[in-house]
Amino acid sequence: MTQKELAREIVAERGRALRDGRRIPYYLVNINHPAISALYNAYKSTARVPSHFPPSDIERTLFELSLLNETAITALRAHYNAPELRPSPIPMRSPHEQYRDL
Repeated sequence: MTQKELAREIVAERGRALRDGRRIPYYLVNINHPAISALYNAYKSTARVPSHFPPSDIERTLFELSLLNETAITALRAHYNAPELRPSPIPMRSPHEQYRDL
């Protein structure tokens, strides 16, 4: 499972939790913290994430995953590869596609 696939699974799980009425933290870290903000700004320039508008859920989750060590990434991959967590896939749309139909 690639980082992007893992990020999509995390975002999809958050969406399912919200629809089911479960309250979970939407993001893992506070990017407004001064130390995290500096890391995020460096990440945006490296990953070519535009700085003039907020990141997509996938971009934000990819940044958060970049902060984790390989042990944590391995545990997340195992969690999201579990068959019981594999409902029918939710199609991921780009930010532009999300608002095209409005």
